[in-house]
Amino acid sequence: MFQRLRDVRNVLTERIEELGEELRSHFNIEEFSPLGMPAQDRVTVLGQVCCDSNGKLNAQSVLLEAGQDQGGRQVPLDLSELKEYSLFPGQVVVMEGMNTTGRKLVASKLCEGVPLPFHSAGMETDNMAEEGEPQMVMVACGPYTPSDSLSYDPLFDLINVIVRDRPDICILLGPFLDSKHEQIEKCQLTETFEAVFLRCVESIVEGTRGVGCQLVFVPSLRDVHHHFIYPQPRSLCLTSARRTPSV
Repeated sequence: MFQRLRDVRNVLTERIEELGEELRSHFNIEEFSPLGMPAQDRVTVLGQVCCDSNGKLNAQSVLLEAGQDQGGRQVPLDLSELKEYSLFPGQVVVMEGMNTTGRKLVASKLCEGVPLPFHSAGMETDNMAEEGEPQMVMVACGPYTPSDSLSYDPLFDLINVIVRDRPDICILLGPFLDSKHEQIEKCQLTETFEAVFLRCVESIVEGTRGVGCQLVFVPSLRDVHHHFIYPQPRSLCLTSARRTPSV
């Protein structure tokens, strides 16, 4: 909220440079050409995907934005020569193609990411695999109330399933108190959002006590009591619960 545009620009520029160096090293690229410079030969450029309007990204609205070392210039992309692609706003990519006028890049090749390394099991993981048993993980996603009321009957049904199946870990995804719920939109609650959420959490904690299940609560942007930012911060309401779950 209080960030200066200059700070945001510097962070984005640094991000483009760091990811660009990873891409350059992985794909054995000698150097990147300036994005907006006309060239009669095939060029390889680095940039960040963005949209030319406020609507959804599509094949006709894709722009490639250079870093601040090139003035943050934006060039439209022609993706007709690509057999397949998957792009999203903010994605840092390397593209190869023709830009004879400096005003549009006709992309013929897309390098969109460096694959993550495969996991190598350490000594602790090996010992757990030999001595321990497989872990059972249960995942559930909200809302946990019917669309026409704020009763948590579906949540109580879920608690019964947890008690019956006894998972080692239960990951509960929000929203726990849905901002899109009709009663919340009409301000029909008689208590605070935090109080309703805390009662919901305490019901889960008390209902699963003695099961030996680790609870992991993951908030949603639609949780009306939570800060509407991403990534979601830790929920301060949970510190009042009798058993401290993971957040």
